[in-house]
Amino acid sequence: MKEEKSLHLAVCRYIAMQFPDVIFTSDPGGLRLSIGMRVQIKRMRSEAGIPDLIILKTKVTDWKHTYCGLVLELKKNREAYLRKDGRLLDNPHVQNQAKILDRLEREGYFARFAAGFDDAKKIIDYYMGLKDFIQ
Repeated sequence: MKEEKSLHLAVCRYIAMQFPDVIFTSDPGGLRLSIGMRVQIKRMRSEAGIPDLIILKTKVTDWKHTYCGLVLELKKNREAYLRKDGRLLDNPHVQNQAKILDRLEREGYFARFAAGFDDAKKIIDYYMGLKDFIQ
């Protein structure tokens, strides 16, 4: 959990430095909070599984598809959500996160898991138009 928190902070610092005019926010769900604060935050969202990072910037792709924004579920590495064969883990938490990302894709967001800082940076740079996306 500590590694994910450090990753999250590093990604937020990167966005703030590289794209200072971009509005973004993070879901506080992974923070260590008092029970009262956890209950309050839970009441202030639609459901569990909101992705870690939300970038509030539209993107029009070369093929004229418009995304509403970028949402990332940050993981310390691929093994945190994928099996060695590339399939999603059976973990109910990870399965729910994948369902949320799929729903957000259908709603017009660019929604992905990001495994580590380099993967998150690659996805963000692509979304912001700095680089072509390479899977």
